[in-house]
Amino acid sequence: MVELEAPHRRVLILLAALATGPGRERSRDQLVEALWPEHDLDRALANLRPALSLARRLIREACSVEADPLPRRGAFYRLSPEFAWRIDAETFRELVVATRPRHGAAPGDAGPRDAAEPVGPEPPRQPEQGGDSGPGSERAEASRRQWLLRTRDRLEQAWKLYRGVFLSGCAVTPWVREERSRFETLWDEMLLRLGAVHVELGELDRALDSFRTIVAFDPTREDAHLSVMRIFSRQGRPDLVRRQYDQMCRHLLDELESRPLDSTARRYYALLSSPEDAAAPW
Repeated sequence: MVELEAPHRRVLILLAALATGPGRERSRDQLVEALWPEHDLDRALANLRPALSLARRLIREACSVEADPLPRRGAFYRLSPEFAWRIDAETFRELVVATRPRHGAAPGDAGPRDAAEPVGPEPPRQPEQGGDSGPGSERAEASRRQWLLRTRDRLEQAWKLYRGVFLSGCAVTPWVREERSRFETLWDEMLLRLGAVHVELGELDRALDSFRTIVAFDPTREDAHLSVMRIFSRQGRPDLVRRQYDQMCRHLLDELESRPLDSTARRYYALLSSPEDAAAPW
C-alpha cells in the first residue's frame, strides 16, 4: 500500500484516473485534462512528467521493485499488468453492476472482470395467494431466494468497500467532480437495491439501515423516507411512521422550502389508515 501525503494529492488523482480508465489506462491528453484543466497544454504536459516520475518512485519504493509500474504505450499510460493492483473503486463498481437485473450495464460502466460474477437473470416473484403450490412452485421460490441471497452478498461486499467521497481532500477538477457523481450514483443504487432485497428476505432491520443511510446523506429524499415508513408500517409501528413523516416534512421545508409530493402524502395517509401487508411487493 502506498500512503500519499497532502503534497502528493495530484499523484493520487493521476493514479485514480489510470485505475478507473478502460483497461486501466488513459491517454496523455486525458491525464492532463483530469489534473490541470485550467492550464494550457504545454504547461500541463510540463507538470505531467514530474508527476509520473514521482508516482513511479513512490510505487517502486513501496513495493521494492525496479519494474516500471506506469509504462507508456504510444500516447497512453497504463497501470502495469505485471503488478498485483487492488482497486477498491473498480471492485465496488463491478459488484454493483453484477446485481443489476439481467446484468444490464449503465452507460460508462464496464462489466465485471474478475471480482464479481453476475448474479444472473432475476427469477419471477411467486404469487402469494391463489397460485400453484406444487413442486414447481417450490423450486421457483427456492430459485428466487438463492438469487436474492447472491444479490444481497454482492451488495454487502460493495458496501464494505465504499469509503465515502471519491478522492476526498483532492483538488476538485471537473473530472474529479464527474467521477464523484458517478460513484455516488452507484452508491445510491446499491443502497436502494440492498434495502429492497432485505425487505423481500424479511430482514427489515437491515433494510432500515440501507434506507436510513440514504436519508442521512440526503434528508430531502422522499423515496428513502417513504421506504422507512413502509418498513415501520410492516412492523406495526404507526408512531414511528408519523415521526418519520414529520422529520421528512421539516427537512423539506428547511432545506428546499417545499412540501412533500402529493403522491408521498397519499401513500403516508394510506399507511396510517391501513398498515402495509408484510407480503406486499416492494
